[in-house]
Amino acid sequence: MAHAIGERDTERRYRLVAIQSEAGRELARRFHINADEPETYAVVLDAMAYFKSDASLVLARTIPGWRGALMARIAPRVVRNAAYDVIARNRYRWFGRREACLAPDPDLRSRVIDRTRELGA
Repeated sequence: MAHAIGERDTERRYRLVAIQSEAGRELARRFHINADEPETYAVVLDAMAYFKSDASLVLARTIPGWRGALMARIAPRVVRNAAYDVIARNRYRWFGRREACLAPDPDLRSRVIDRTRELGA
């Protein structure tokens, strides 16, 4: 997903944090996400945190090329999150799993936060 965001985030609006990093563990703690067994990812935009299907809808609204996914907002959150959970539980079986993350290009790498001090506030 990071590569997809990196390629389409032409405004360079988003920075990325791996949950395994120092900064990622700190954010997981702040947002009450189990860093060892995460069930969601978070999108923080304009000081507001979004999770599960809401996070996906924020990305769809703000990243070119994903606007079609906005049709999902007509479904109630409970239905969207149930679908999100099914996909999350089965993603490796359906889409495969890599032994290691793809290496980011220099542009994407410049947007990755590794250390807590890079989080700012």
